[in-house]
Amino acid sequence: MMWKALTSPAGMIVIAALAFAGILYYVYQEGKSNGASAVIEERNKADREIVGGARNARDAVDRCYARGGMWQRETGTCSQ
Repeated sequence: MMWKALTSPAGMIVIAALAFAGILYYVYQEGKSNGASAVIEERNKADREIVGGARNARDAVDRCYARGGMWQRETGTCSQ
């Protein structure tokens, strides 16, 4: 009885629709994962650039003090 229902034209349409829905769900999940990865990679790249800029600024102040200078916050320069 069950086999007859599954192999009927209506049963085949239901099976095909379920298979199609399963494939679409799989593709959706893959796209969602890849999209999330792209956003995370983009955010990490921006963060690395910000951290690099902060380190360069810190190093400039450290070099100023090492030379015996005084760092001027207002102008962002080192005065001797």
